Amino acid sequence: MKRRAITMIVSLALVASACGSGADDDTASTPTMAESTTTVAETTTTVAETTTTEATTTTEAAVASDIAEVVWTPCGSAECATVTVPLDWSDPAGDTIDLAINRIASPSPEDRVGVLLVNPGGPGGSGVEFAELFGFGVFPEELTNAFDIIGFDPRGVGGSEPAFACGARGEQIDVLSGVEDFFDTDEEIELGRQAVELCVESMGDAAFRVGTDDVARDMDAIRIALGEEQISYLGFSYGSTVGAWYATLFPESVRAMVVDGADNPQDPLETLEQRIDASLEQARGFEEILGRALSACDATCPIWNDGDPEAYYLQAVPKLDLVGEALGNPDGGAFGVASNLYAEAQWPLLYEGLFQLVENDDPSLLADAALFQYDPGDPRDARFTTHQVCVDGALLRGDNELDTALADQEALDDAARDQVPLLADIDGLPGFCPFYFERVDAFDGRLDGGDVPVLVIGNPSDPATPFEESEELALKTFSNGYLLVADHSAHTVYPSNDCVIDAVHKVLIDNETPSQQITTCGREDVSIFDELRAACEFVGGDIVSAEDLDPACDEFVVEISEALTEEELATALVSEEGPEIDTVIEVLFSVLGRYS
Repeated sequence: MKRRAITMIVSLALVASACGSGADDDTASTPTMAESTTTVAETTTTVAETTTTEATTTTEAAVASDIAEVVWTPCGSAECATVTVPLDWSDPAGDTIDLAINRIASPSPEDRVGVLLVNPGGPGGSGVEFAELFGFGVFPEELTNAFDIIGFDPRGVGGSEPAFACGARGEQIDVLSGVEDFFDTDEEIELGRQAVELCVESMGDAAFRVGTDDVARDMDAIRIALGEEQISYLGFSYGSTVGAWYATLFPESVRAMVVDGADNPQDPLETLEQRIDASLEQARGFEEILGRALSACDATCPIWNDGDPEAYYLQAVPKLDLVGEALGNPDGGAFGVASNLYAEAQWPLLYEGLFQLVENDDPSLLADAALFQYDPGDPRDARFTTHQVCVDGALLRGDNELDTALADQEALDDAARDQVPLLADIDGLPGFCPFYFERVDAFDGRLDGGDVPVLVIGNPSDPATPFEESEELALKTFSNGYLLVADHSAHTVYPSNDCVIDAVHKVLIDNETPSQQITTCGREDVSIFDELRAACEFVGGDIVSAEDLDPACDEFVVEISEALTEEELATALVSEEGPEIDTVIEVLFSVLGRYS
């Protein structure tokens, strides 16, 4: 929650400041942090997935000689450029695509140790937008002094080609809505194939060239274009999968690597039990956090239900279809529930959303929360996460084929009702990833990280990427992985914990390998009001004197705590607009104005 809260407050405050001073549009941009958007609906039906197989050393060497040096141009608070790469890395002489990248240069050249590529997660998160946060004081100065921060939009995302589409808006949803429960008739199997074919019709050969293996090869092209022998890397959530592919394919190009909120991309899938376990891993994480959230509902909670909030939740489940109807996507109910589980501060929003749904047939609060996962107004990004997850899963499926995946359907459904009973009855679109198997060649290697020392941060309270995933990645999948255990109240930990900050900086900045394979940091919770103070200190540093900054920010936090509750602030941070956000900005500049 920390990064999201401070990002929102600082970004909006900077916009207000820029508008008030007559700044041009470039300086008034409002980057937001993209987080993992893998959902319960997708997770409970996915078998595993990516795209091409192996690029030979000869091919990579041939392409490397054609990568042009980066030419930077100013763009707001950063510098921007494009890097041209092959669409198909196995055919370097074929079509090319342009990737959007940016740079936040180290303000302290004497402290600079190299370049740090960053990825915020997704799949579908914009690394270009994410990198801008490093220039806004959201991340520690020690890190931003040590590196030129390099953001990049992975292929198919943001400003990078190819433009993603799978038919017209809503077309794929309409096709899949014709499947009743499972793909168990010839007609329903044909609908699964049609859903994938829409991507081919829209994107042609590019449809299956957006896997994470391609993203990793693009990263090395970026390294070459930057003129760097090695890069350091920091990835969050899905960004851990990017790191796993990159370290495996290009171990000599890695100086240091840290991944936070990690997913283990390569689970064993030989037996039905293993496939079920892999498919339900993330759903079990959400189930556990949902259970905790319901247990935390006390007598002041609107769904208290005489001490049985779980029964009230189950009463709401059939009405979650109203959320899907409001968004025009049957997965909307799952999105609305899951989005409110990413941070404990958002649990009251879940309670109120369920209450309004049951008592008033009003899905609006849960629909607003679902927009964190799904944008019904953006045909480019709305289904990209699903598409890339399916491409990646097809690449990493092992020896399994479509027939095996279809035969697993009922067993998976039964297991879901047993292992994730709170989530199992939420309706949604059927998982159609197995139909990608016919389109994507399987990868027969091992994502072992190429013996690169990789620090994996695992959070026992992370709903989106369960701790067991981080544990497996660090201790089983990577050949040289190190696990840092840090319990935290939200998805991903760095930089919300001082102990974690120290450990990350030792790896990234000092290039030191951890002395033990498993280490632990204590829990350090930060309230939204602490985030407000940090935002005040950042914005106020350019407005008031150093001696006035502390009392001004103290006064700001007091006034906000009197005006708004933590629940109202959490609501504002989810919706990213509304009177609460207006109040924060108004009070901030009112207080700073009195001290300036």
